[in-house]
Amino acid sequence: MIFTSELRQKTLNSLWWSAADNFGVQLLLFLINVIMARQVPPEGYGLIAMLSIFMAIAQSFVDSGFSSALIQKQDAGEVHYSSIFYFNIVMGLVMAGLLCWASPYIASFYGQAILTPLACFMSLNLIIGSLGSVPNSLMKKNLDFRSQTIASLLSAVFSGIIGIALALYGWGVWSIAAQNVALTLFRTVFLWILGTWRPTRSFSMSVLGEMFGFGSRLLAAGLIDVIFTNLYQLVIGKIFSARDLGFYTQASRIKQLPAGGLSAIVSRVSFPVLALIQNDPVQCRHALRKAVGFLGMVNFPLTIGLAVCAQPVVMVLLTNRWASVIPYLQILCAVALFYPLQVINLNVVTALGRSDLFFRLEIWKKLLTVANIIIAYRWGVLGIVYGQVIVAFLSYLINSSSSAELVGYSTWDQARDLSPYLLVSIIMGFLVMLISYMVNLDYLLLLTVQIVSGAVIYIGLCRILRLEVFMETQMVLLEAAGALGVNLKKKWIR
Repeated sequence: MIFTSELRQKTLNSLWWSAADNFGVQLLLFLINVIMARQVPPEGYGLIAMLSIFMAIAQSFVDSGFSSALIQKQDAGEVHYSSIFYFNIVMGLVMAGLLCWASPYIASFYGQAILTPLACFMSLNLIIGSLGSVPNSLMKKNLDFRSQTIASLLSAVFSGIIGIALALYGWGVWSIAAQNVALTLFRTVFLWILGTWRPTRSFSMSVLGEMFGFGSRLLAAGLIDVIFTNLYQLVIGKIFSARDLGFYTQASRIKQLPAGGLSAIVSRVSFPVLALIQNDPVQCRHALRKAVGFLGMVNFPLTIGLAVCAQPVVMVLLTNRWASVIPYLQILCAVALFYPLQVINLNVVTALGRSDLFFRLEIWKKLLTVANIIIAYRWGVLGIVYGQVIVAFLSYLINSSSSAELVGYSTWDQARDLSPYLLVSIIMGFLVMLISYMVNLDYLLLLTVQIVSGAVIYIGLCRILRLEVFMETQMVLLEAAGALGVNLKKKWIR
């Protein structure tokens, strides 16, 4: 059994708009970051990263797992939406107040006095973001990624203008904070403008209790995830320096451009789609296999290519001032190979309503993170980064084992589907690396030659080998281009 044509078309449309949202918006935000990084020193980015764990924990409580619960619950009604909306607002105010109260202690922990006012200012994100949580969830539930994309693009543009202007006028770390808050503000405003849902006066504690049965386990798992995801920043900021943390943060941001954007695209679309077909294991397995193949086809060449081109990428975009980012970036690219695969396998667990299993999986993975920090910190930041590669691989094995249990798509099955794209990507990466040794070019020209050569080699090998997902994707793109051409021709004739 496979997707119905209606669901398939809706999924493809959602993938297109989600891709435009994530890659388009992430690329735009990355370019804004590049411009600002030329003005703001690494220490500024390190200071913002020091607050990341506290902001992430507070945001988890604001959401409390209700966003995923709304998407997963097929018969949710108006009372569910409005009750969660008012809950989010109250929690946003509470958590913002708590963050401001804790800000002097955070500043004392890191030995950075500026973190006191900075944390209070950043807490505005919690209040503003709480207003857009339900509209955003409903758009995801209805696969309305077009509206989300427009909201994200417009908010990125307007917030980017503010951030860049402040950076150019020498506001330093405050320009980063202002851009961050402005991004949340504009996105929330545009979600309300583009969305059709409006809250009513209906509110029910029993409904919240019912939804919290599912959301509480996601909240617990989410808390564990954000704590341990940001634990590296906390440890590096405490043991080392804001400058070291700035280099690490920038490397993480660059490596997330392909892997993080791709994960967000597939995750945002696959979760509501899998939730729709949660009662049909055959369809779920088919959907997961397609998603895994697509992730390998796109993420492997992008991530391996980024690792090979790390030096010209950093030198061209961030200048020699950020040269210390290069070794971190190259190692973190190995982490990025597994990240999207972890996400899609975990999506299956959530979409099928197994928040209990989700929680157990997160516990095991976070224990790996703790072990890495305890063992690796004595070798400096590089030691911690190398350890992350091992943690990422083991985490993927843990997540994929759940897919074998729930839908019968084992780790071995996934490895078999992924291996052709990994092999082709490695060959491509090796040939692209040789270019840097064979020619003597300035960084910009070298990067251009490597990108073009890598794309030609990878696409050529996929076509020669007629790899399954690549050929299917090519067919879909050709169909979409043909349909677009027909529509444009009709409009032209008119």
